[in-house]
Amino acid sequence: MQETYWQKRLAEPKGWVEYNPNETFVIHVQWVVANRVVAGEMLAALRRCAAATLRDAPPVVSYFFRISHDQRLAESMKQAVATIGDHPQYKKKYKLAAMNMPLPLITAGCERDGLSAAPFHEGWPSDTAMTAERAAQVGFDPVVLDCTEVYLDNRAFFNHSASMDYQDAYAVLMQPYRSLASHVVVAGSPSAGVWDRVLEPSLKARRAEGDERLVLCEPDWRHVSATSKYVLLDLDFDDAEAANQFVAAVDAPYKCVFASAGVSSYRVLMPVLLPSGSAREFPDVSNAAGRAVVFGSGDDEDECAGLRVGGRIEVVAATAGAAAFVAGYGLCERASELTPDPSVEYQGEDKL
Repeated sequence: MQETYWQKRLAEPKGWVEYNPNETFVIHVQWVVANRVVAGEMLAALRRCAAATLRDAPPVVSYFFRISHDQRLAESMKQAVATIGDHPQYKKKYKLAAMNMPLPLITAGCERDGLSAAPFHEGWPSDTAMTAERAAQVGFDPVVLDCTEVYLDNRAFFNHSASMDYQDAYAVLMQPYRSLASHVVVAGSPSAGVWDRVLEPSLKARRAEGDERLVLCEPDWRHVSATSKYVLLDLDFDDAEAANQFVAAVDAPYKCVFASAGVSSYRVLMPVLLPSGSAREFPDVSNAAGRAVVFGSGDDEDECAGLRVGGRIEVVAATAGAAAFVAGYGLCERASELTPDPSVEYQGEDKL
């Protein structure tokens, strides 16, 4: 029997370090999910996805997921869902009911998709108010996940998921009841094939604009190893000027700037390497809010003290307090091995 395209992808060698520097891009997602239990389950699956990605695709420089410190999109979702018929997943079921689909098929569809069938078993009209009691009954208490993925080229994007352990974990994420809404922005230089075949049609992504951008600082990568300690700054600034000033003042292996969906603020994400044996001097962050997540062993209290200036930055260790709300990595531990090679060309893109 002839080997399928997917079987070939699974069998391809993994762990390459060469990448095409003309195809680098970052995907940033603000993902509104059903509730905190669902968010925790998704982060557990994403930890498995990240482990497979780190093993198989070093040119995925960052693969970082977290419960957002900014939950304004979740609050907006709660206000928008005034009735059960406004719920993004139940809205689809009520449309089927309006088309006279038999009730047993609708309730079976709810169960298949992981939704409570109570609204249909109990005969709720679509304009039934989403009270606190009913929200609890259908598991509606939205939470925002932030997801940031930096791909150095097309091959890294397509093949980081080419393993069965990755796919098994990814299947958990795709269960319909988990997702309520997503806002996706892409900065950098994805190829036309990646954009046309995946990013725009599947992820409904928009292209970065204005001050939104990805900046790579490859010379900093040579200092990275499996034992490196770094702090991943995940900060919000009220305006683009403040974000740009901070980005310009800090050296980092990469720097991302995105406008937050639905609100007038800018998200900055960057890993800052922490030198051993001395505290790092950070610029003023009194105008920022957010988190500093420390990766690596040691005590974060002293080395990140400069980030406490404004009192609005939560400093946590990825292996301790952050473990419940963080998955993945902010900086690939094999970054020092990465080698730019413009001749690298992914051959399977046209088969998707």
